[in-house]
Amino acid sequence: MTYVSFPHYQRLCGWGEPAESPASRPRLTGHHQCDVVVVGAGYTGISAARQLAQLRPQDSILLLEADQVGGALPAGTLDLFCRHR
Repeated sequence: MTYVSFPHYQRLCGWGEPAESPASRPRLTGHHQCDVVVVGAGYTGISAARQLAQLRPQDSILLLEADQVGGALPAGTLDLFCRHR
């Protein structure tokens, strides 16, 4: 029986690299008031904020991200599919 070990990458995946550098945003300072805070703007955070906005349009929703919004999105999920031949 033959076993293949994954991942054995031969080329890089372009999903993790944006076409342009994202614009940097100033650090959030001061006091802010909102109804809901969502921490992290990956798949889960963006989906949660969107769902909350649809279900509770009257609420103020603050989505916080320490790095790049969507920055870590498909890196782990799609690497195998992008890189494996």
